[in-house]
Amino acid sequence: MEWGDPRGRANRVLKMKQYTTLLPVEDGALTLHIAEASHSSCRLICVHGWTLDHNSFERQLRLTQKNVCLVRYDRRGHGTNFMTPDLTHDLIDLKRIVDASELPTVLLGVSQGARLCLRFIQYWPNHVAGIIFQGGVVDDYTFDPDDPQEPPLRRYSRLVQEGRLDDVKADWLTHKLMTRGVLEDDKVKLKEQVNRYLGQDLVTTAAPETRSLDARLPPKTPLTRCATNALIGRARGDSTQRVAHAERLALELNGQLMESRDGHLWNWTHPESFNHQVVTWLRRLALRAI
Repeated sequence: MEWGDPRGRANRVLKMKQYTTLLPVEDGALTLHIAEASHSSCRLICVHGWTLDHNSFERQLRLTQKNVCLVRYDRRGHGTNFMTPDLTHDLIDLKRIVDASELPTVLLGVSQGARLCLRFIQYWPNHVAGIIFQGGVVDDYTFDPDDPQEPPLRRYSRLVQEGRLDDVKADWLTHKLMTRGVLEDDKVKLKEQVNRYLGQDLVTTAAPETRSLDARLPPKTPLTRCATNALIGRARGDSTQRVAHAERLALELNGQLMESRDGHLWNWTHPESFNHQVVTWLRRLALRAI
């Protein structure tokens, strides 16, 4: 396949196998988008952020050239996944994906996806080889959702209930978390993803079956007892709270910080730097031959 560099450099040809497969879940099926080279030494499951979809990780496809199998998918209520959005269901879905292969597995989460990955290792602390956490919020830490640097979800929820989802999308696409370091052409590509978002999670209340799912989760392990390899992204252009959460999380998990002067979506805006730091860290994990 041809891969165009987002910074305008010469195109390169990546030799990889790409295919999709359906993974059954209790109330439907997940479409997994898998990319791999001739030999994969580990699997990287990519969990995207709010309003985006699996395409937000297209610039991590180069990692396949380092013997990484890349698994991308659309979370509930995002992209082409029309199942009712629910964060507990998202956790159960992620567990199904993790259990579907015997390859050593690392979770890569961005923003809300990072928060989900962190919850995963707290509920199932010994199920993955590591976690890459970028731009997320940590459940256990103090967080002000009304901070002006954060997405105004209360206002967005009111707008969606008034039938003004298009206004939510237009406003969100101008937010600093979505624009810092993003080139104009890339803003068009992000808009394509946001346009597929249906806003159901802003108006959906927890159903009885969700409470039943919650009861099936194992006890949540405190972060200080999660002995999981961790690579924590700290982007200087991210929100103040998220930068602080990243720094504290790296200390609590005894994890490694990876640095960027860019913004919230730096895996998208500066993939060469992001991918290089990921590969360097994966090699240190000694997951077979990377």
